[in-house]
Amino acid sequence: MGFSLALYRRAVHERDKANRQTAIASSINRFLSDDLLGRGNPFTSGKSSESLMDAIKQASPGIDRKFHDEPLVAARLQPNDRPSARQSY
Repeated sequence: MGFSLALYRRAVHERDKANRQTAIASSINRFLSDDLLGRGNPFTSGKSSESLMDAIKQASPGIDRKFHDEPLVAARLQPNDRPSARQSY
């Protein structure tokens, strides 16, 4: 019975962890589609010539606000000024 309880607790923990990761992935997807790619749509942004770099510059201040509960996600989403040749994405 003790072994079953331990397995149950582990399964609950793993389920909660998976739900958290799913929520993080959904938040990142919404940020990318709405705040970055959505800005490239002239019907929503009102700007027909805005580049992706312009959209990134406009959206980057909102990263900390949108991901305040996930500081590691916010840090990874912060755009670098110039990625080095060694970095792979």
